[in-house]
Amino acid sequence: MNVEITGPKILWESSWSVPLLGKFQLTESLLNAWIILAAIALLCWWLGRGLTVDKISKKQAVAELLVTTCKNFVIGNMGQRYAHFVPFIGALFSYSALCSLSSLIGLYPATSDL
Repeated sequence: MNVEITGPKILWESSWSVPLLGKFQLTESLLNAWIILAAIALLCWWLGRGLTVDKISKKQAVAELLVTTCKNFVIGNMGQRYAHFVPFIGALFSYSALCSLSSLIGLYPATSDL
């Protein structure tokens, strides 16, 4: 029986060692996680520019739809008492979803590591 276990490629490894932690390794999945985080940050920055009260743009409508959907999801599942968790749950969901979907464009998904 031939079994092959593979994981993310190690792109860089430090020459120094941290006590109890060992050597720092930059893996393919860690780099892709940073790319996803940067993409989410840029998307949030872009969607947050030029918001108005009157005559909203299509970009603002999309941003408001995302925020409203996340708010309704959290309040519907956890109740109004936990509405302060909306930004945290939204960030967790978007990060997890985009990391998992990153494999569709050929990246090694960060959510596949232990």
